[in-house]
Order: sequence, then structure tokens, then C-alpha cells
Amino acid sequence: MALHDLMPTMLGMAGVAIPEGVEGCSLLAPDTRGHLYGENQSGAKATRMIRARQHKLIWYPAGNRSQLFDMMEDPRGRHNLAADPTLAETPDRLQALLRGHL
Repeated sequence: MALHDLMPTMLGMAGVAIPEGVEGCSLLAPDTRGHLYGENQSGAKATRMIRARQHKLIWYPAGNRSQLFDMMEDPRGRHNLAADPTLAETPDRLQALLRGHL
């Protein structure tokens, strides 16, 4: 979810048509995006995130380290899969999406 998704979501909940030109997507509609980018803080505490349907990648610029979570199997993000060799292409794909937002 992004802040610009709030308006179309609330309009949809109220049964009001979403005006043309609105950039956000209603969260009531399934599969509105292929991925979602997020960022939090700056400097040493900065984090950047890409969430696709199944996986979430969190990147910490300070230290250049990442965490990878399977959000279908582990919705609370307790098991970091970044070092799992069977998922080697997943962090690469999500990192490419992340670079596109930076």
C-alpha cells in the first residue's frame, strides 16, 4: 500500500466512482500491482523494501545487507531466506525492481 492508494480505496468502500487521473490503486481490487516499493528513515537507519506477491526484500543501505521473506509461508517475516541457495534468483529479481525505484 502507498499513501496515494488511500483515496481510491476509501472511495471504493463508499461506493463512489474513482475519478480519472487518480494515481493510486484501490486495495479492494485484486492484483492491482506487481510489486510495491517502500522506504523508511535515512542515514544509518535507512531501509528500502520491495514487496512482490510472494516475497519481500528489505535492503539496508548502511552495511549493504538484505533480508528476504516468503510472505505466503511466513507472513510475520520471522525467517530470513536471503542465504537460501534454492531462492537465488528471487533476491536478484527483487533487487532489480528496487534499483528501479532508487
